Amino acid sequence: MTDGEARSKLVTEPGEILVDARGHRCPVPTLRLRRAVERAPAGARLRLIADDPMARIDAPHFAAEAGLEILSLAEDSGAIALVVRKPLGKAKPLKIDAARRWGERRAARMILPSS
Repeated sequence: MTDGEARSKLVTEPGEILVDARGHRCPVPTLRLRRAVERAPAGARLRLIADDPMARIDAPHFAAEAGLEILSLAEDSGAIALVVRKPLGKAKPLKIDAARRWGERRAARMILPSS
């Protein structure tokens, strides 16, 4: 893959909802994606761009837990571009409650025990 092809993965396509979380650390990129998914219409494509290394793990995990279709995951110069699609119509509903619990567990792991 050439540098230009990789860089093009960070550019949205017509009709996509862009969630730009560059400069934020986890769990913020995943939380921004969740908020965008909740507001998006059924069948919408969303593109998350994040430069936190943990987003490479957390965002796809959240997408799978929430029942989103993962269309692509690309990386360029330390930033990832995750493209997902919200299910159409009355397909299985988003598991937002499960995703919220996942986010709470993730946040709990980040809290260090007091000494």
